[in-house]
Amino acid sequence: MFYDGFENHSFSNNAWILTDTTYKLGDTWWGSWSLELDSTDSAIRAQNTSGYENIKLSFWKRITGYDLWPVDTFRVEYTTNNGASWTTLESWTSNSGWSYHEYLLPAAAANNPQFGIRFRAQTNSINDDAFIDEVKIEGTPIPCTLYDLHLKV
Repeated sequence: MFYDGFENHSFSNNAWILTDTTYKLGDTWWGSWSLELDSTDSAIRAQNTSGYENIKLSFWKRITGYDLWPVDTFRVEYTTNNGASWTTLESWTSNSGWSYHEYLLPAAAANNPQFGIRFRAQTNSINDDAFIDEVKIEGTPIPCTLYDLHLKV
């Protein structure tokens, strides 16, 4: 359904709704570019999952410069109602090297035109960085039910 490795490093492709987020050259899991989030940055991807079930989100993440006090936090969240509310899948408060994350989302994410994901930073400095790369949203096509219709003449 959706993939972004950020290699086009272009804000004009309308794949994301970005708040103060920047593309980062050279600090990546794969390729040349990743997405960097610090301070109160966020990156939202609205994804219509109509016709799909078993929705899965995967990505690579790295965190640098996070402080213990005040606590810096990076979250990955999802919505099933066009962003009226968000549910946290996981949050991190400490530095880490590149690591892979994969989530099988609840049934409410399936067959849903109002589904979306959000990556969100809450830090006290522009030097407290979270990087994401190789973001994928996948699903299984919902099988069609075929009916055998007999016409009586």
